[in-house]
Amino acid sequence: MFGAGGGTSTTFYIGEGITYAQPLASPIADSHIIDVTGASATHCPAPGQADQGYLCLYEKIFNNVGAGYGYSDNSGYFSTPSVGVVLYWPITGSDPYSGGEYTVTAP
Repeated sequence: MFGAGGGTSTTFYIGEGITYAQPLASPIADSHIIDVTGASATHCPAPGQADQGYLCLYEKIFNNVGAGYGYSDNSGYFSTPSVGVVLYWPITGSDPYSGGEYTVTAP
């Protein structure tokens, strides 16, 4: 599960971190972090599923946020093995939040 929220701001970002239950030998590429606001997306066919090397964020509840993105493979900033990911959503209005389930499959 993941969840992030941010008061009454109407600009900037909300953020969240996910710590994996089991570290991954190598990180997920930042471009392979997919925010799914519908039932599915390319590489993210359904909750509980993610193509190899992808992290899928299956948003179930959200309000006044743009598409989420994350960082996992920034060399020099994060350790190996990869213990998780940091996530951000741009705020598009007041009372922003995002929450749901995630699935990650190691590269």
